[in-house]
Amino acid sequence: MNCPRFDTCNAPICPLEQHYYRRTYLTGEPVCFFMLESVKPLGQLNIWGAIGGKGAGLVGEAVEWAFLAYGPIRKRLQRASRTPSRQGFANG
Repeated sequence: MNCPRFDTCNAPICPLEQHYYRRTYLTGEPVCFFMLESVKPLGQLNIWGAIGGKGAGLVGEAVEWAFLAYGPIRKRLQRASRTPSRQGFANG
């Protein structure tokens, strides 16, 4: 699956990439826009609308994985969950 933000994204871990879980994340690196959006109120619906059901499912799986595997990403996701959507969809 192709990410619509591929050309401008610098996140080392892309949930739409087949083996993202093999990548390394260093503190301070960018986090995938869709991962950050998915933890916001109505985030999964917003992601579904932006990249479809398959993409939303992949992002959801990556978020669950990141919460378990990467403390720095977990902190970014927790912080993002308390802010409004940047996608322009429903803000909950």
